[in-house]
Amino acid sequence: MPIIEGCDYLLDIHSTHTSGDPAFICIEEGNEESLPFAKSLGVDKICLGWGNMYQEEDFSTEGYALKMGTVALTLECGYHNDASAHEIALRGVNGALNYTGIIPYLDLLPSPHTEYYRFKFIEVQKDGDVFTKSWKHMDAVKRDECVYISQNGTPWLAPEDGCVLIPNPEASIGDEMFYFGIKENL
Repeated sequence: MPIIEGCDYLLDIHSTHTSGDPAFICIEEGNEESLPFAKSLGVDKICLGWGNMYQEEDFSTEGYALKMGTVALTLECGYHNDASAHEIALRGVNGALNYTGIIPYLDLLPSPHTEYYRFKFIEVQKDGDVFTKSWKHMDAVKRDECVYISQNGTPWLAPEDGCVLIPNPEASIGDEMFYFGIKENL
């Protein structure tokens, strides 16, 4: 916490647990510089609204940084075991160093086409919930499409056209199974 309290920018680097997941950036809304900072990292998928996913206080690194007035992002570099994940992390670090003026990289350009996704709500693993297929992060779903089936056989149907975000087929009871989101145009 003291380190976050003393910085102007924070880049939190992660990887995901599902093979085939694309790289993406999560931004907390509430700081107008977050979006330009995110665009400088060379990743063309940005997820908005992470801070709205939890009813209680946001205890994430980004949530705390936002409270301190710090511009903060989470860069998800794709699947843990994907060989390109480290290249995405390095490009993101170089983009952050360039954006902040610490080390200028003349050859870094923002992605010309950015896709935006908005987190809407969380679905938590209850007991025996099973996905209907091997969902990948950002897979599109249509309204009334079955995403998973509960232990008692009840299908969970998408409430609107949207997408599955950060699916975790190995989620334990009480953990996030996936987030439901929508694709947005900004």
